[in-house]
Amino acid sequence: MTMTALAMMLQSAAPAVAANCPYAIVAGGPGDAKVAVYRTPTVAARKTGRLKPGSVVYLCGENRGWFWVHYKDGRYSCRGTGNGLDGRVASTCANGWVEKRRIYVVAR
Repeated sequence: MTMTALAMMLQSAAPAVAANCPYAIVAGGPGDAKVAVYRTPTVAARKTGRLKPGSVVYLCGENRGWFWVHYKDGRYSCRGTGNGLDGRVASTCANGWVEKRRIYVVAR
């Protein structure tokens, strides 16, 4: 396995979910367009979702300029609160990587 292949494999792996993921809000994109959610922390990755500005997300990890977020989506209920998301129920959420500059952190 080449170093590049190994790096890509490690980069795409989802981080371990924190015990409590803090609450945050999607700040929006240019012209208040929806913000893309990516499979891995790079804009070259496949998009797995889109979030409206003002949407609630939970910050469960980070990698340089990216946050690993959990959020409510059509099929996922994501039962977090204003105090955060308990890591034990994170499987009830949609998830992916969002650029840090697109997120307004409410609490850490």
